Amino acid sequence: MADEAVSMIDVSLRLGILRLLRDLRERLGVSVLFITHDVATARYLGPGGELYVIYRGQVVEHGRTDTVIGAPVHPYTQCLLAAIPVLAGIEQPGPQRPVPLGALDERAEPPGCLFEPRCPFAAPGCRSERPVLGQVGETAQEHACLYPERRAVVPVSAG
Repeated sequence: MADEAVSMIDVSLRLGILRLLRDLRERLGVSVLFITHDVATARYLGPGGELYVIYRGQVVEHGRTDTVIGAPVHPYTQCLLAAIPVLAGIEQPGPQRPVPLGALDERAEPPGCLFEPRCPFAAPGCRSERPVLGQVGETAQEHACLYPERRAVVPVSAG
């Protein structure tokens, strides 16, 4: 298990550690539980792996790393991915870039969806009903959203 294993490490050393972890994973077939807030790091370490997105202690989206990052369903995942900086001249923002409606209020847990107070797509049912993790279509991707919708939020090549 690695909890924020490279978050405070110099960029030049970070890549070496990530390469080592990825090599161990691929060569020895071991699992790596890697906890991070850095989506780019998760993507680098996790091709062919699984990604769990957690909001306020609840898994809100789960699936193959590339599927969750490339076609996120839960609005929280979409907001996280939309916050990734775009490399000027190399990338363009994804066409749909949702932004949370406000800061997290840690004092009160809403009775319905945990993300509802900040969700840019919240509907009236979200306020009273707590969604449970469930399947999305034919993929193994799961989400905890009453009104899921895939959105293109990650940057795309400018070329």
